[in-house]
Amino acid sequence: MLDIFAHIYDTIFPPHESILKLRGESTTNFNRHLEPLTQPNWTALSDYHNPYIKAAITANKFHNSDNAAALLAILLDTWLANESTADTALVPIPLSAARLKSRGFNQVARVLKHSRSDLPIIPLLTRTRNTTPQTSLERADRLKNIRGAFAINKKYLPLPVTKIILIDDVVTTGATLLEARNALMTGLPKDCQIEVVALAH
Repeated sequence: MLDIFAHIYDTIFPPHESILKLRGESTTNFNRHLEPLTQPNWTALSDYHNPYIKAAITANKFHNSDNAAALLAILLDTWLANESTADTALVPIPLSAARLKSRGFNQVARVLKHSRSDLPIIPLLTRTRNTTPQTSLERADRLKNIRGAFAINKKYLPLPVTKIILIDDVVTTGATLLEARNALMTGLPKDCQIEVVALAH
């Protein structure tokens, strides 16, 4: 009976294909998509070309899906369980004020809210200006576009931790994450450890 009602609802209000793709996924099995890739400056937890990962990123970012956010949080939680996280906080990459107003939420912050980790979440960074979406630019232009776009929110200083994990949803060239990391490095104590992580690459 529930399947009939679900079919009728889907007919009247067709869900995006990314949401349909995730219907068979649950937080108990989604960590099978965890495939960490470690590069010199960042770690990515999964492959964006995996259709389930792409669907989760898309549904979380553009279709307001709490289910997708919870699934992505499982990837993060599984990875964190094997990392040293003593005295550590999670820091999401911020959106510009204009994009936050348009979207209504920060997609990375929403994933962190679904995390089962007890690590504190600190919105330590702010955007100093609006920028062109990075996906529309070539690598050299991405570096110019994002330069100087982040600043530390000083109301969270001094930090209550000695290590932060800076998190974004997708890394391509790494320009955004590295610029954000540089902004942190200029304003935090030199002994503060900064790890850079993306949910997908």
